[in-house]
Amino acid sequence: MGVYGEWGIGKTTLMKLIEANLNKGVLPKNESPVLTIWFNAWKFERNQNPITLSLLKSMAFEMDRHKIFKAVAEEIFSAIKIFDEDEQSSQLFQFNDQSNDELRKDWLKKSRYHEKIQKDSIYYDGISKIKNKIAQIRSDKGNDFRAVIFIDDLDRCSPDKTIELLESIKMLLEVEGFIFIVALSYDSVTRLITNVYNNTGIKGEDYLKKIIQLPITIPQWSRENFSELISHKIAPKLNYEYSQFILHNPEILSKVANSNPRQLKRFINNVIIAFETFAKNEYPEITLDEIFLAKILKSEWPDFYQEIIKNEEFRILMSWLITNPKEMKKYFNYLNSPEQEELVELKQKRYSILVKILGSKAAILKNSQIKTLIDFDSTTWVFFENIKKVMFGIKDWQLIDSVVGIIEDIPYEITLKQKELPLPRFQEN
Repeated sequence: MGVYGEWGIGKTTLMKLIEANLNKGVLPKNESPVLTIWFNAWKFERNQNPITLSLLKSMAFEMDRHKIFKAVAEEIFSAIKIFDEDEQSSQLFQFNDQSNDELRKDWLKKSRYHEKIQKDSIYYDGISKIKNKIAQIRSDKGNDFRAVIFIDDLDRCSPDKTIELLESIKMLLEVEGFIFIVALSYDSVTRLITNVYNNTGIKGEDYLKKIIQLPITIPQWSRENFSELISHKIAPKLNYEYSQFILHNPEILSKVANSNPRQLKRFINNVIIAFETFAKNEYPEITLDEIFLAKILKSEWPDFYQEIIKNEEFRILMSWLITNPKEMKKYFNYLNSPEQEELVELKQKRYSILVKILGSKAAILKNSQIKTLIDFDSTTWVFFENIKKVMFGIKDWQLIDSVVGIIEDIPYEITLKQKELPLPRFQEN
């Protein structure tokens, strides 16, 4: 089974849920007919041993703790002797170079022993012995006895390790009773395989089809589902102080994190660390909401953020725009109408409407500042309206920027075309 999805979308979480479901039951794990085995491929990336050996040993160690699968573990341990072959071969060649008859006899004896080891290895009779042993267990105890091996983080390994691990899985696929569930980024791994086998013409898509019999693709999170995740799963697990800004702004947080749960987690942790470490004690006048807002502005709209922190006149004008309901409603009606214009025409239309709304105030702004504003869709303006008290309550933007800048900025890949939200309910001044 292949669990396909990009980084941070929830592949590991899904596999952990599958594992937990399989482990439900009245029997302890060492007696259960379904033995679950977890193999984190990335963990063994720097291991000097072949990753095939690491996989087989991980399987054998878990099986060795099981009352029934213990017999399979013994066969696996016996079959992995092949990995000492290089050292033994070098010793045999040393004997072969000697002219002494006694040494030659000794060499022949060792050579035959070496051939026996090779014959019993995982690549020859060893795999058959493992297959026969688990078949015997399933015949005696029932076909419910299976080993389910979860392989995580495959796409984070180097090309050599990734290919080697896939070859190892392919070698074990003929063993009934072994089930592999592999998490990977389909695009990354197929591209990697295609590049590795470039000279042979093998395509990554075809290669994976030979191994993965049941592909499951985790879809991208929708904006609505991601908002539900924030409201019902993430915010309730945080302290009240941390959760309020998140609960009030799920749509924009979804946009900032590109609807990716792991990116959202990193973002929230980033803000909390900045607040707890650098603001709470040294600058008590700074609130968590202010750091949340500054972090969002800096990561999502960096040009706008720079204007906000440096230019007081720009902040005053932004405050006027956001709190000027009659004129802005006209602009919102345009933003929410079907976009028939080409991109250039659309920007020109937004530019002319904004300049008309600003009237004489437009002279205060630079051309580049107006161009920054016309890139905002209605989702952005809704967000600004929601957080206007926080945004225009900040007295020292330079101080906020210094706190936010201490923590590493997280790069985000933002999809620019967003589904438009309903018009905000502006209150008359």
